[in-house]
Amino acid sequence: MKPACRTPELPDPLQIGTRFLLSFEGTEAAGPPYHGRLQDLSADGSLCIDAPAHFQPLRGTQVTLQSLDAVKYRFSTEVIGYNRLQGRLPVLLVKPPRRIEAQAPPRPRSRSAFRIAAALRVDTTWTEDDRKISAHGVVANLSGGGAQLFLRRRPAASTLTLEMALPQGFIEEAARRQLTRNGPTLTSTALYRELFRNTCERIRRSFAELQARIVHVETRQTQQGPVYGLSLAFAAPHEGCFRLVSYLERQAIRKGVTGDPGARANPSLAKVA
Repeated sequence: MKPACRTPELPDPLQIGTRFLLSFEGTEAAGPPYHGRLQDLSADGSLCIDAPAHFQPLRGTQVTLQSLDAVKYRFSTEVIGYNRLQGRLPVLLVKPPRRIEAQAPPRPRSRSAFRIAAALRVDTTWTEDDRKISAHGVVANLSGGGAQLFLRRRPAASTLTLEMALPQGFIEEAARRQLTRNGPTLTSTALYRELFRNTCERIRRSFAELQARIVHVETRQTQQGPVYGLSLAFAAPHEGCFRLVSYLERQAIRKGVTGDPGARANPSLAKVA
């Protein structure tokens, strides 16, 4: 009589539904970090984590998973392959961990107050003596609720309108995510490209008229003249900025940047027009 096959079990403290940040090692082909959720445990014991539909790293690619939920831990493993749960949801298959490292919980922080270093060009406008004034600037750090902006001219106003220049990688990643989440898979390549271009343009426009209030102004003297550092609070929390902060954080992790992500940035003042 053959022994009954044992159903694999999740190693403690893994749980179905846990969110992870997946960071890949090796070549560019391994892909950038992304957020995924543990969806299932396969019959052979592989962890099934949802992944972008276009993302198919090579078997054996090294990956580190960092939990993003209340219980904090991390482990390193490797990619086994990829599949689709119930023929629909694309998932990455990874080996179950041999060792899980527990981590101390981070200090709580407000979602809108979390800031990350940035170097994004911005066009600003404000009203001064019944005239519309325009100036170029640089966003030094960003959160979902505000930013630090450097300008060569000090606005004689309490509010500004910002048009932020976005990283192309962020625009394309956000567009792919929206198309994957909100619509059926398109069989026409031409139709997909047109829809992708329209989605990218819509994402750009969502950052074209950010309303912000000036909270504080600092002056720095340079050889080219004074530069004004403006602490801004957005008129309302901006969901797109939350996603942009998350993207910039993943890029920093990918590049191996360390340190306090909330630290004040010091961008090159030469970038301020």
